Amino acid sequence: MLESHVPDVTQSLQALIFDVDGTLYHQGMLRRRMAWRLLRSYALRPFRGLRTARILAAYRHGQERLRSSRERNGDLKLRQLQFAAEALRTDVTTVASSVAQWMEREPLPLLSACDRRSLKPLLELACSRGIKLGVLSDYPAQGKLAALGLERFFSVVVCAQDDEVQRFKPDPHGLQSVLRRLEVESSNAVYIGDRIDIDFATAQNAGVRCIILGSRHRVHPEGWLEIAGYDDLREMLFDE
Repeated sequence: MLESHVPDVTQSLQALIFDVDGTLYHQGMLRRRMAWRLLRSYALRPFRGLRTARILAAYRHGQERLRSSRERNGDLKLRQLQFAAEALRTDVTTVASSVAQWMEREPLPLLSACDRRSLKPLLELACSRGIKLGVLSDYPAQGKLAALGLERFFSVVVCAQDDEVQRFKPDPHGLQSVLRRLEVESSNAVYIGDRIDIDFATAQNAGVRCIILGSRHRVHPEGWLEIAGYDDLREMLFDE
């Protein structure tokens, strides 16, 4: 059971907003399966496989660099692609092809095996109670939601690469966009993620309460609540 002094998270609750990667599914499990798929695909072409792995690593590194960048001009995805291309002295088209295959298409068939089993009952109960549901992700999420069988639950899906956002978390712009589209005030929403440094910071910057998926139950003095799983969250929010 969660501590009795936690109920402030449930007060005036009108919306639950979710991160995607690591929150709606087990990201570590997916990455292990993707690493094995990558190894098998390039078993006879190891140097090409190594090149692909370096491209994906550079692309992810570009995301972390852009998180703290104050530059707001230009297309966010293109800037990330350009960062990786410049780091590896290759062209943007090559990077974009690898990213599209290995970060956007190849993971989709594997996602259902990496889902969080207790999530769907929580979403079904939230919908039955009139709670609005939204998604905020750094990357496009519609394909992942469909692969997980969760797209029907979320009325608003926003990603950092959307024209109206163009900023990675922890910039609050994306979360504020979700709130506007859900027509919910920040004080009436909860953002659920898996990274304290990114998801809690995003919620804090937007004035939204935050829950972090972790390994135990605790209330952190800085203002975020850690829960061990969605069964516990369902019990806390809805007494079921």
